Amino acid sequence: MTHSVANGRKIQSPPGAATAPFELQFIDTMIELNLTAIDAEQLVATRAQHPDLKQFAGSMIAGQQEEIASLKQLRSSWFGDMSQAVNFDQSGAAEGVKMIDLVKLDLLKENAFDREFLTEMVPLDEGSITLAKDLTGKEVHPELKQLAENIIRDRQAKIEQMKEWQNDWSKP
Repeated sequence: MTHSVANGRKIQSPPGAATAPFELQFIDTMIELNLTAIDAEQLVATRAQHPDLKQFAGSMIAGQQEEIASLKQLRSSWFGDMSQAVNFDQSGAAEGVKMIDLVKLDLLKENAFDREFLTEMVPLDEGSITLAKDLTGKEVHPELKQLAENIIRDRQAKIEQMKEWQNDWSKP
């Protein structure tokens, strides 16, 4: 499956990804979801109107970079040099990624940007939660299960904050 993400970046599942070990699919797919989120969050610094959103995006980027580093370390120790196994057919992955439109975000400023950013980011984080919940129901390394539980908790809190802002900032 191929999904277009703005700026010509194509996110697709490589051949054979679906047959790779499930934990490897999860790790590689979650890394891609995080990279997609970071691409959008980096626009906040120069486009957003609300200082709270700027601070929020900065902390989200830092947290996702730490998460990516943890995922890469687990990948390296468990799977070595195995081929990429990004699988956007996994639960939640495609639904979130297809909402991100960096070109559209890049064209917006101030409150219009803030509202669109939130509209695009909520489904991406919901997709991460769905993917992580799917993993927690399987027999996997305990370290990965703990990471998935942290993703669920952190993304849920992030979504709650973003939905609150959506409600507040959509008022005239």
